[in-house]
Amino acid sequence: MASLQFGEWSYLIEDASVLSCVHSPDGKTCAAGVKDGMISVYDTTTWTKTHTLSGHTDVVRGMVYSPSGHQIASCSDDKTVRLWDAQTGTPGFISSGHTDDVNIVAYSPSGHQIASCSHDKTVRLWDVKSGQCLAFIEGSFTSIAWNTIPNSTYFVTGCEDTSVRMWQVTEEENHFQVRLHWSSMHDALVVSNTSIQNVQGLSRINMRLLEQRGAVGEPILPSSFREAGKKLISMASVASKLKLPSNHDTLDTNLTTDSPAVQSAKSVDSADVSSLA
Repeated sequence: MASLQFGEWSYLIEDASVLSCVHSPDGKTCAAGVKDGMISVYDTTTWTKTHTLSGHTDVVRGMVYSPSGHQIASCSDDKTVRLWDAQTGTPGFISSGHTDDVNIVAYSPSGHQIASCSHDKTVRLWDVKSGQCLAFIEGSFTSIAWNTIPNSTYFVTGCEDTSVRMWQVTEEENHFQVRLHWSSMHDALVVSNTSIQNVQGLSRINMRLLEQRGAVGEPILPSSFREAGKKLISMASVASKLKLPSNHDTLDTNLTTDSPAVQSAKSVDSADVSSLA
């Protein structure tokens, strides 16, 4: 009987042109988004339809249950992200911000935020209760995955440039920021209007490049830079005490890219690329 019911379910998927589907966390229900924008919710014990979520006006590209299983978030080619009560089908907030098809939506482990990815080359962070866009990042993203640890503040994106990037979500005085924490590649500068305050591991040349892009703040320089500065001060002090000609004026305290200190410094690993919607 179970195999027969599963066969009927397979036929329903094919017949309705379902482009996305997702199981609830407890496995008792399954939601299927169809081509005409409707979402059908099924009881997986009997494979009967329990209710329909109606509201999207175009193809439903992605869906996800909240960690608690009480809500469903969906995204569509109608440029919106929508929230639903998983038990009753009652609609919640409707997003406003994306300017192109939205193809991916993902809950944070806490269930308090939703991240959505669109063909408009942005990932947007939404507050589940209010529906407010908290922050967004720009780039050619293809996938999103949150850290599975509860209360996690990180999510990972896959990008068209073949890189994988980890982002940290922080909140300070009700202001949300999404900060680039790690990337699998550093062969191109892809950020602008950044904050480099207290950033660690930033080389002198990368700091200058970021400043040219409007970066603000004071990074924490690598120990090699600090040691080089101490040596320059020490040399000037000794020369002064011995009344010898000082080479201080001929030494460039702004190290060049040929400096061993610069060569040993790591590429930028963290930069704030968020902005409020």
